[in-house]
Amino acid sequence: MIDTTKSQILKAALIEFGSKGYELASTNRIAQEASVSKGIIFKHYKTKANLFFEVFQTSLSEFMNAYKALDFSHIVDPIEKMVAYVHWKGVYFANQSYAGAVLMEGFSSPPPELTEKMAQLMGETRELSLDSLFQSLDRSQLRSDITEEVFMKTLQIAVAGMQAVYIHKGITQAQLESMREENITFLTIIIRGMEKDHE
Repeated sequence: MIDTTKSQILKAALIEFGSKGYELASTNRIAQEASVSKGIIFKHYKTKANLFFEVFQTSLSEFMNAYKALDFSHIVDPIEKMVAYVHWKGVYFANQSYAGAVLMEGFSSPPPELTEKMAQLMGETRELSLDSLFQSLDRSQLRSDITEEVFMKTLQIAVAGMQAVYIHKGITQAQLESMREENITFLTIIIRGMEKDHE
């Protein structure tokens, strides 16, 4: 019975936090949607922040499992792998919109009482970063004024910009696919801009 109750609460909380955000989410609406009393919610989670954290952790676990199941081994070019990952993430967040919204809020602007816990989780999710793909890029042609730090930061900003467009704007999978070549060209131009003159 407890597992069923917690499951109902988490399902209702995911929808509430995912659609309203932490600040505007109402535990009254969560209780009503889960068909439980507000007291039951606080018996299990103590605070609204703890409930948000539980929803966040569940969403992150599901995202990580989906990520670990990916197989991009057939894609040799690291730029194409980056684009494939960004596209996959865009599709995932479009299909799991409530979970996506909770994840974005949890990482970008968590409730103040959860800042420390979120920082710890950030460290545990390093594998979701594209840094491993960045490492496989050829650096032999970089200009002398482009340090490793500048190279990595520039790529991180470029990819973050792509993700902001695709994830936050709710672009469809068909739209993402139609932009694949455009994204590869975009990242190639960014990298070429840091290389020695090719002429």
